[in-house]
Amino acid sequence: MGTKELSDTLSYLPVTVVGFAALTGWLHASGIEYYPEGHAVVDLFHPAVYVGSLFFHANWAHYQGNIAVLLPFGLLLTWLTNNRHVLFVIFVSHFFATVFLVGSFLTVGVAMFGVGSSLAVYGVMGASVLAAAGYLRDTKGWNSVVGGALAFLTFVYTVTVFVHLGHAFGLLFGTVIESFHVFGTDEDMESVGNEYTPTIRRYR
Repeated sequence: MGTKELSDTLSYLPVTVVGFAALTGWLHASGIEYYPEGHAVVDLFHPAVYVGSLFFHANWAHYQGNIAVLLPFGLLLTWLTNNRHVLFVIFVSHFFATVFLVGSFLTVGVAMFGVGSSLAVYGVMGASVLAAAGYLRDTKGWNSVVGGALAFLTFVYTVTVFVHLGHAFGLLFGTVIESFHVFGTDEDMESVGNEYTPTIRRYR
């Protein structure tokens, strides 16, 4: 087996999602917790808010619920893209969802906080659904499947807004991130760089 074949094989191993699940589980088992009672403007510029809400869970039930969603959707997204892409979705969707959630608390007093990777998990969910639709479109010629996926995600987003605004933000930004790759042209893909393989190229 050559270097390229080995690299392609390893790219299908869900290193990111399994490693993330193991790390956050270890942190909780170590007794480290993060659960804010409120936010201040300074939190928008405080790294601890973003790091804490990504890695530290409220309790074991919260951890198990998040990981039960992260693993299947993260595994699917890994197979459709690669581990670096999944890591990118996790961090970027979490960051923007946190900014908007803190902003919502400061402006309209929405007392819902991002804890234990919930925002990132919903980001991975949104990205994986749209990536799967793009895969079916490009390999099976199912042109309507992307529209169906967007309609489904819009419905889930609308429902989630009333359940947990932070989760809705995570879903929104995960979908937006993936849309650049599903709807992008080859020229657009060139500008992404070499940090991870754009979704649409892996489809072809």
